[in-house]
Amino acid sequence: MTAFIIYILKSTLCLSAFYLLYRLLFRGTTHFRFNRRVLLLGLLVCSLLPLVHFTLEEELPVHRSLRMLDEALTKVTLPQTRQAEVGAVVSADAGESTFLYSRFFFFLYVGGCSFVLLLFLAAYIRMWHLIKSASVYRESGVCWIVTDRQVSPFSWGNYIVMNRKDYEAYPLIRLHEQMHVFYGHSWDSLWMQLLQVFHWFNPVVWLWQKELRDLHEYQADHGVISCGIDVKTYQLLLVEKAVGTRLYSMACGFDHCSLKKRITMMMERKTPGWKRLYILIAFPLAAGAVFVFAQPKVDAALQTVVVRQAAMCDSSSLNMSVSAADYAGLAPDAVAFDVYVNQRNQLMIGVFDKMDVVKLEGLADAVSKRLVADFSSRYAKNKEVPQIVACITADRNAKMGCVYETKQQISRGYELALRELSAEYSAELLQHSLSNRIVYNPPRSYGNPVAKVADKNKRLEGFGITIFMEGEEKRSLRDFTLQELESEIASLLERVDISKNVISIGLNVPKDVQEGMVYDVKQVLRKLYLLKVDVAH
Repeated sequence: MTAFIIYILKSTLCLSAFYLLYRLLFRGTTHFRFNRRVLLLGLLVCSLLPLVHFTLEEELPVHRSLRMLDEALTKVTLPQTRQAEVGAVVSADAGESTFLYSRFFFFLYVGGCSFVLLLFLAAYIRMWHLIKSASVYRESGVCWIVTDRQVSPFSWGNYIVMNRKDYEAYPLIRLHEQMHVFYGHSWDSLWMQLLQVFHWFNPVVWLWQKELRDLHEYQADHGVISCGIDVKTYQLLLVEKAVGTRLYSMACGFDHCSLKKRITMMMERKTPGWKRLYILIAFPLAAGAVFVFAQPKVDAALQTVVVRQAAMCDSSSLNMSVSAADYAGLAPDAVAFDVYVNQRNQLMIGVFDKMDVVKLEGLADAVSKRLVADFSSRYAKNKEVPQIVACITADRNAKMGCVYETKQQISRGYELALRELSAEYSAELLQHSLSNRIVYNPPRSYGNPVAKVADKNKRLEGFGITIFMEGEEKRSLRDFTLQELESEIASLLERVDISKNVISIGLNVPKDVQEGMVYDVKQVLRKLYLLKVDVAH
């Protein structure tokens, strides 16, 4: 969904820029066939340009802005409701709320697409019923639909619909509609309607639809006059038929364009042919769009980590901690720095007693600087660097929303460090040393009172547990007590052989809940799980 949103936004920018170009250079010229080709081809190119992949050697400010937008949308659109491993801190209710926002915008977009599509389908159905109820005459490959209803003349495909009076009294109207059929304007309209369905929210697309309709009328009028028809006679007919009932907006009609604009265009002197060369301006604009949408060249190590993180996001496995076995595998000096979240949700970064205060929005840069410095120092000494780990320690009274955002900023810091180091060091070394590993210490207790679950029979409002077996959801608990949780997990482990089945437990918590309460719930999960492992073995 995120990629599609980014595509829609990029194509919207292209459509808007091309609309300005068309209005400035081509609107008002008499090269109707050329303008029509420019318009249709331009719409197609604007739809395809965002799909063109191009890489640059370095990241420029414009690319940084687009990347930040991409990351913001990715953060909003990813569901974050379960964890892959027991003992992982699961996303706070912020994850659930952003997921709800993403679902809201998704259904809003799909609802808009469906509504516009239904409008077009309803118009086609009305047109089809009219065709079925009217008299049909075939002449020179055209199906004339003559009805006694008061409708303005229009055409679609090889069908031309007119009321009987106009059909018998106005041969010039018949000729005008034949021009629409001859030029194939209906297929242009069909392509535009498809664009309107997907870009229903974009006013520029609806302006494009109006430009295309006007261009169709100019071209049809020019075709009529080219047949030797007196211009003044034809213009008087336009004035006479200027008012009519138009029910079939998706078709090409005799009075679908401003009367004043059509008459003005008939009187316009022929535009010099050299003005077609204005189209050459579109090429640097298209190249500029490709440049703006280009991705900075990224080292293989960075790409590997990004892909790995994307895969984690797809399965909602945003782990903020590691198990006891993971801790045992760490080198003594693996932890490069600690990030501490105090009871007032303020952040400090450093090592042991050398901690610096840092704001959340500046944490990613601070993490990146420390990772780059630590990596460079270790490499200069030993020519090899073990895996560099970041550690999060939170006060029991810290809010889970802040803890989760802290983890996200640290991950961003790893990405920034990889970008900076990828130009100098090998992909294999960076992949091993800076693979975005974050460990999570047990919470500290400096506040008073200390946040904890004192009563096992107290309901934990807003907490949710989801139990998965082999990747499939088996059981869910909501607003549970610790006593209920212990009973549920114990019952499951009695029924299931964990040596043959992979069990994972997801925990969802409110963003304003305190770390200490979440930790107490996780401790219950850990103890029950490890106890069962000991018994099984």
